[in-house]
Amino acid sequence: HALVVMSVVAASSFSVAAFAPARSLVQHALHWPPRLRSACITRGMGRRRLAMEATNFEEYKTKRALFEPCEPRVGPTAAQTAGSTTTWPNYYCAPDLDRNGRDELLSHDALSAAMSSPDSMFVLVWQGKNLFLPLDGGAYDAVFLDHVQATPFTSDPKSVVIFLGNYEGKRVFGLDVSHLESVTIPSADPPTSHGQKPAFEQLRSLGGLLTDDHDAGLLASARGMAVWHRSTLFCQKCGSGDMKPAKVGTSRACGGCGARVFPRTDPSVIVAVTCADNKHILMGRKEAWPPGRYSTLAGFSEMGESLEECVVREVYEESGVRIARDSIVFSSSQPWPFPRSLMIGFQAAAERTKDDSLPTIKVQIEEMEDVKWFSREEVDAALNGQSELSIPGRASLAYSLITSWTHS
Repeated sequence: HALVVMSVVAASSFSVAAFAPARSLVQHALHWPPRLRSACITRGMGRRRLAMEATNFEEYKTKRALFEPCEPRVGPTAAQTAGSTTTWPNYYCAPDLDRNGRDELLSHDALSAAMSSPDSMFVLVWQGKNLFLPLDGGAYDAVFLDHVQATPFTSDPKSVVIFLGNYEGKRVFGLDVSHLESVTIPSADPPTSHGQKPAFEQLRSLGGLLTDDHDAGLLASARGMAVWHRSTLFCQKCGSGDMKPAKVGTSRACGGCGARVFPRTDPSVIVAVTCADNKHILMGRKEAWPPGRYSTLAGFSEMGESLEECVVREVYEESGVRIARDSIVFSSSQPWPFPRSLMIGFQAAAERTKDDSLPTIKVQIEEMEDVKWFSREEVDAALNGQSELSIPGRASLAYSLITSWTHS
């Protein structure tokens, strides 16, 4: 079967360089005895496939290390960022960013004029990191470049310019410079009072610590698009490596077959599950989390699965608790560009037990270390820093779901 498949490929007019080894192998194998042909080709291609998979995995690990911290710092707990109940827009959203206006910049002259205009601002991204200025007290300012500061990067043909939208009277561009070994920022402002200068950090590590929450949405949009550009190197249609940014960085185009590729977002549900009488909430923890940290259950939707079906499946898989299907209610959503998720929040209730006791939990040990029911009083104590229970920080949708239930 392997010989038949490769013979068809070799005889076709499909001339992708990746198939050259296979065509050469088939041409030599045509002179071998039938039984030897089948055995040698199957084993040889199997070894080649395993070698390629190992190489690709090693490359993936290297790239992932550049884009994500090996040991991500956990953001502040809810007790450290106590405040009013969080509602949409959630952190990393950018409701005031007008994403229209891309088509006005499709010509070379229009784009050049925009990038050299004082009415433009640039969100710099380097190897998956955003630019921040540390401040006194552990807070951070997002650092944006003006058209003058951005010129050394926008004039570099290897930089990726991404139109994000219009914000407060300015055109906003993402600017990925991950191809550079190091980046020197031309600063128009003096260092902070304790000598700190702008530095690249993981947005996920500093979530919730920005002085202006609106900036988080701009940084998230730029970061997500930049990582997508740098990780989408080959055409999904023909396999060509001639992929380049198109339409002001909002898509990528293949120079080989002309196919257009658009950013991908992975939908993931996250759900606040309560017992039937609404007095307890279901939360779990992973082994890698800090001691005492618990959060709402979450998981990615599968192909052909609705979000509501995903809620039912994920909760049962991780906890063994059955959801009352008519109780599922959409709450709010949040972009989570680490690397490309969309968190979709729900509220739901567990099926009522015959004796009105809390439903029995059966933990899926492959994913969760522990799952528990928590009373409203226990969660409220955690929010006020009076418990060893730790709740995710306000940068997460989980915080919004948990606090909304606690204060209801």
